[in-house]
Amino acid sequence: MKRLFLDHTVGMRFYEKSGRWLQALWGAFCIVAVLLALCQLLQISEDLWNHPWSSIAATFARQAKKMAPYFIAFALPYHLLPGSRTKCGVWSALSYGLFTALFTAVTNSDPGLLWPILLGLGAVLCKDRVGEKQGMLLLPMLALSLAGLLGATHGYYESALLWLLRKLGNNNAVAGVVFGILNTLLRPLSAAFEQPVYLHSAGGAVWLDGQILTGAKTIFAAKPDRLATALFLSGKGLQLFLLPGFACTLADCGKARSKAALALFTVGCVLSGHTELFTLFLALESPFLLLAFAGLTGGCYLVSVLLGLHWGFLQNGGIVEFLLHNSSGALPYLVGVTFCVLAYFVSRYAVVRYGIAEHSCVWLPEDLRPLVQELGGLQNILAIENDGVQVRNSKRVNTLLLEGELKEDRFITDDRRQRQMCIRDSRFITDDPQIQTLKEYLQ
Repeated sequence: MKRLFLDHTVGMRFYEKSGRWLQALWGAFCIVAVLLALCQLLQISEDLWNHPWSSIAATFARQAKKMAPYFIAFALPYHLLPGSRTKCGVWSALSYGLFTALFTAVTNSDPGLLWPILLGLGAVLCKDRVGEKQGMLLLPMLALSLAGLLGATHGYYESALLWLLRKLGNNNAVAGVVFGILNTLLRPLSAAFEQPVYLHSAGGAVWLDGQILTGAKTIFAAKPDRLATALFLSGKGLQLFLLPGFACTLADCGKARSKAALALFTVGCVLSGHTELFTLFLALESPFLLLAFAGLTGGCYLVSVLLGLHWGFLQNGGIVEFLLHNSSGALPYLVGVTFCVLAYFVSRYAVVRYGIAEHSCVWLPEDLRPLVQELGGLQNILAIENDGVQVRNSKRVNTLLLEGELKEDRFITDDRRQRQMCIRDSRFITDDPQIQTLKEYLQ
């Protein structure tokens, strides 16, 4: 099936840029996933063992996970800028520290993982456009200005979200589905949408032992079988099963990174419960994968309500917490595996139809790189056939270095439908054995 999004210039440019950004961020993403997973396990130890050391380990973990965004802010300038890249990466991380300090002081909440990416890109642009010295002076000012602007508008943003939550209510399936979808899309910005649900009255209220308990997490800690658990917590447990399905598709269709690193990253996200990291990864790979992930997440929350699943979490929502706090037997696992398989086929369809950023930044062996360059790059290759290569733009093929013949504008007859179709087709006919080697590698 043709990759429609890659047939458009805008789509190609988006994938080329996001592919370079993702390559620069990939190492930081893996480190952050492992760090958050370890911190989550240490935090859970406080609930399992009533020991002073467990309390110390949990406190350490809560502070250590604040280091995660600094790896991301450092990675982009380090990998994208030539020369002085270490200094620029460190300066970007320090500027993010200023941004976080002001943002937290004004909003009383931590920023999401999207902002270190934007500041890292800001560091790259500052050095490219105004030079290294001027850029390093400009970046902290931009970071503080952005934090101040976001802080000034955060109250309106939070008020709009609270208004939406009040309109949806907290006792119907629609509220759970909308919360799951919007929280997936908005969580990389901040936790402003989920905190009122998890800790305050937007997540429900119950009367228990002479006091009113508000917030889905608070209710779950006291009464796990309440409706708030199925509405706002159980869906995330099923969402965690989507991650392996999407990861399997990217392992099959992508060539830009090792499968072991992708598996490590996915396991880290599942253990930590920080699905916003995986959401950012999908957003850089393809906006269509992000929309598919959000839509399937809404399905997870809907099924949780319809089946009345009661398993939840008290920390960040890693898979270990769901295993420890499950009162619905084996049913959540069976439903989760079903969603995992569904996620694989849905994401594979999205990749085949619209492509991903990896298709424009595939890692190639050294012996195949000259051939691909002479064919106009990977973006110019539409398909590799037995007798040649179908290309997007024949003018980008270097016929001086490649032995073969260019053919264009041929008519193809489809006998089964008894009609004739005129197709503009640019093909480079060649019997170069490396063409078949490239075809086998890209399959």
